[in-house]
Amino acid sequence: MYTLLKLLFIHIPLIVSTSTSTFSLEHLTEQNTLSFRVPAGAYSTKVLRVHDGDTAICAFELWGQQFHSRVRFKDICAPELNTIEGKQVRDVVQTRIEGKLGILQVDKNIEKYGRILGDLIIDDESINEWLSQNFSC
Repeated sequence: MYTLLKLLFIHIPLIVSTSTSTFSLEHLTEQNTLSFRVPAGAYSTKVLRVHDGDTAICAFELWGQQFHSRVRFKDICAPELNTIEGKQVRDVVQTRIEGKLGILQVDKNIEKYGRILGDLIIDDESINEWLSQNFSC
């Protein structure tokens, strides 16, 4: 079923409602969701884990199926994890967004490492703008 869904999503453009009234994202984890590159559109999301200052694992629920994707925050360049600054930025971003619910606007482009590009909004604040003002390299 996963392969069929993946083929359908690759070939059919899809915009999903950002309303969370029909389902709850609270229970989603990396272990109970499938890894999947969601198509361009706006999605209700839960930030499962922050990888580094500009990448997070986010969960989505589409058509009753749960997925997670690696998301690179669009137009953000945070210090690399192998530096002290990179670890500090990751820790601050983790505290700010990990486990939170928000809206992710997924770009139609995929970056060079296969991650989707997106703009994340949590509590009516653009996390991308917050990152660029505070931590962009």
